[in-house]
Amino acid sequence: MIQIDSNEKEVHVTIPRTDLTPEQLEKALRPFRFSRLTSHSQMSQSEAMIMAEESKSTWWQQNEHLYISSNQ
Repeated sequence: MIQIDSNEKEVHVTIPRTDLTPEQLEKALRPFRFSRLTSHSQMSQSEAMIMAEESKSTWWQQNEHLYISSNQ
């Protein structure tokens, strides 16, 4: 059973370890972490899109060999 308690400054969520794997917990908390990290960002939507495309391009350059055979 998930228990939620709060006060003026914090919200405390208690989840029994048997209810979620560490991977499930990480996936569940990711949106909260992302929101916290970006809450003070001054980046525009277009700047964010450019950064995302650059990131995907870099990732592909580093990992293409894992998906495409060099024998072609």
